Amino acid sequence: MSPSWKAGLSWKPSDATLLYASVTRGYKSGVFSTLPALSLAQLAPVKQESILAYEVGLKQQLLDNRADITLAAFHYDYDDKQLLGYIAVPPFGNLPGIVSIPKSRVNGIEGSLSWRPVTGLTLSGGAAYIASKVTRSATEYDADSNLVDVKGEAFPFTPKYQLTGDAQYEFPVSQGLSAFIGANARYQSLSAASFGGNPAYRLPGYTLLDLRAGIFSGDNRWRFEVWAHNVTDKFYATNVIHVVDTRVRHVGMPATYGVSISFKI
Repeated sequence: MSPSWKAGLSWKPSDATLLYASVTRGYKSGVFSTLPALSLAQLAPVKQESILAYEVGLKQQLLDNRADITLAAFHYDYDDKQLLGYIAVPPFGNLPGIVSIPKSRVNGIEGSLSWRPVTGLTLSGGAAYIASKVTRSATEYDADSNLVDVKGEAFPFTPKYQLTGDAQYEFPVSQGLSAFIGANARYQSLSAASFGGNPAYRLPGYTLLDLRAGIFSGDNRWRFEVWAHNVTDKFYATNVIHVVDTRVRHVGMPATYGVSISFKI
């Protein structure tokens, strides 16, 4: 039996301020990969994952409750962290599968801001810094079938920096009908698609910009929206894999446009 638990303290020095701290012990049960498999080796279950998490944070309201700020700093200590890696599957070489990392940790800081400077306008943003690291020697296969000691490496698919920003303005156009326009931008720094440090598996950082506009009823029963995702048509990779003797890049969606209609009955 592995009981989970949480202990925490919170303090409100004023109606607009909340300070908190917590310690949590949690578990993720042992699992097997749900990826398509060519061998039973890919479906071998991995150990139960456990985490001891420490977090301190602040929630603050400002400017007569027109602005909200949240800040948090955390440290996660993992045992047997479950990550997507590679498993040797003769004669096919290495294929994707779930691997277990004996000891690792994540340190991070994240914050968000929401501000309503004038009626109808909402500005929001967020930032996160994530420093992941394998803290004990562990021999794993990289994407090119090499056995490597991953101690000191960051987790795959874990960018160190992430930023988001959003702006939306709503305004009435007639009795019972309002319109809105908005934009959203997202940035993430470089990461890697595999352990091993091979530059061929780096995933460069990128920024995406989305736009939207539409109308909605005053009672919010229906909404019509036109949108555009990745309007700058940014080319970016989300994964790099090794297939036989070839490296294959999975890329994100190009500039995409659409219309959405929703109703509440």
